[in-house]
Amino acid sequence: MYGLDQVVAAPESQIILCEGPRKAEAAKTFFAALPCIGYAGGCQSWKKTDWSPVAGRRIIMWPDADDKGRQSFAALAQHLVTLGCQVWILDTSDKAEGWDAFDAIEEGYTPSMIMAWAKASKGEQIVAVEPEPEPTIADDYEQHIAESITHPAGEEWTTEPADLFAEFWSAYPKKIGKDAAAKAFGRRKPGRELLQNMLDAIDAQKLSDQWRRDGGQYIPNPATWLNQGRWQDGEALEDQRQETFV
Repeated sequence: MYGLDQVVAAPESQIILCEGPRKAEAAKTFFAALPCIGYAGGCQSWKKTDWSPVAGRRIIMWPDADDKGRQSFAALAQHLVTLGCQVWILDTSDKAEGWDAFDAIEEGYTPSMIMAWAKASKGEQIVAVEPEPEPTIADDYEQHIAESITHPAGEEWTTEPADLFAEFWSAYPKKIGKDAAAKAFGRRKPGRELLQNMLDAIDAQKLSDQWRRDGGQYIPNPATWLNQGRWQDGEALEDQRQETFV
């Protein structure tokens, strides 16, 4: 973090945060009495910076006037809020593309002019945004039902997918990775006929040498079995059993 010495030297001061060390140095032209800090490596490199030294501080963020700068600063602002910081982002949307503190110097801005612009552009204090919840397996099933999924052969759902998966899970001998298995099962969008094919294959494969060897340690994980369409191995196993008795 560039400007850490300034942060330490002024523990009660508001902080000006820019996208890089050079821009922070330029901002110092306008905010001589305040710590002006930045981070190296481009706008997305804030993730590699230790922000704990500014925890709990009041921070004014001065992004470059471009989408990348605004987006990265919006994400960084959320991180700073989790550290107990009070954060504001200056609105640069009315400035030329890429405009920053260097451009302000070249355009003849004075400290009082930038201060007036900053006060007018500060906007509302940033508040924490709750992340969107990850879709649950149940949500996926409900979506399948709502869309009235029809299979290539024209077969429609006759039973709720969750119930179909419950039958599969009960029959499959290796109980590991249930969430992953449910997602793999949902992607297959099985109806009653396909599920029955799966159940028949499971019954057949339970008798195979591979599945019975060493306490079943060679049984594929259920998600793997579904993703690879391993119920279709059942026909080959049936052929092997017939050859054994010929």
